Amino acid sequence: MGEYLQIIKKTLNVAQDGHTSQLNSTLLDIVKKYWIPAKLVSFDSASTVNMYEYVKYLKEAYYAKPELNLTYTSGEYYNLFAFSYKGKSYPSGMKLLSCNGKNIHDFVKTLTALVSPLRWDRVRNRVYDENFYWPAEIYKNGMLRLVFADKNENRHQLNIGKQDTVTYHTKKKNEYGYFSQTDTVITHYFEKAGVFYAKIPAMREELGDTIKRRMVAAFYRHKVKSIVIDIRGNGGGSDNTYSKFLSKIVQDTLKKKVVVARNFSPYIQAHYHINKDSVSKSATYTFDPGVPTLKSGNMYFIRQDFDFVVPDSVTLPFDGKIY
Repeated sequence: MGEYLQIIKKTLNVAQDGHTSQLNSTLLDIVKKYWIPAKLVSFDSASTVNMYEYVKYLKEAYYAKPELNLTYTSGEYYNLFAFSYKGKSYPSGMKLLSCNGKNIHDFVKTLTALVSPLRWDRVRNRVYDENFYWPAEIYKNGMLRLVFADKNENRHQLNIGKQDTVTYHTKKKNEYGYFSQTDTVITHYFEKAGVFYAKIPAMREELGDTIKRRMVAAFYRHKVKSIVIDIRGNGGGSDNTYSKFLSKIVQDTLKKKVVVARNFSPYIQAHYHINKDSVSKSATYTFDPGVPTLKSGNMYFIRQDFDFVVPDSVTLPFDGKIY
């Protein structure tokens, strides 16, 4: 079963799509609380018992233990903090040159089946991932070989075991980069700029309620000129989370007009009880969406037009921008 789960995970990774992945424990919680009662999925709560076990297995078997706190900036990887490993000290701000004997950028682009989604550096036309070293499979004989260069161009070799950790010389005070879905909501009012900031790490409706309460309180105390909703790393969930707080500040209904393409394979036809005739007669399904489509593949399309956010009967006095 373990090997099968790893094959499934790699298959999903190859899609390189944040919406094509195995449900983690946070998303499974959302599914149980919202999607199953709303009949948005084709399985029940009992089926999620095994799904939680799959997540637990992959967390232990698929991923290695090291945490190197790398950041990708200006096209290169750097370690943010000085650390020690097996009696040797490594300075902060080293540039990562290679992994397992291969140029780091050439190495990372081979990880399509192991890391998803790889991020895209559009300036340099290449992929990157600050946590590329997480998959245990890249640790050859249990070891990952990294070469860094410090600010004086001195080389530093780090051969780290997949079950090992490093010791940091300073304590990290704040997280940076993409959020974890288990992070908490953070809100702050920047008085000088008049900005209300909200960090929302996951699409759980109760988090939307929390932001709504704090936002209303901020409007009562301050003049809010603009609003920033920070969703870096947000893995999705219930879209109604947005509506919880946006409905207090938008003046007009926000509508969604979406066309979803789906493979018209024999499996899909059997699973959704459709055929060419039913698609042709449907008001929702179509073979001709009237928008640009992929040339290859036998597809049908789902038109989804709905009200995304409807203003509350009483809204807050806001005419600024939402970022």
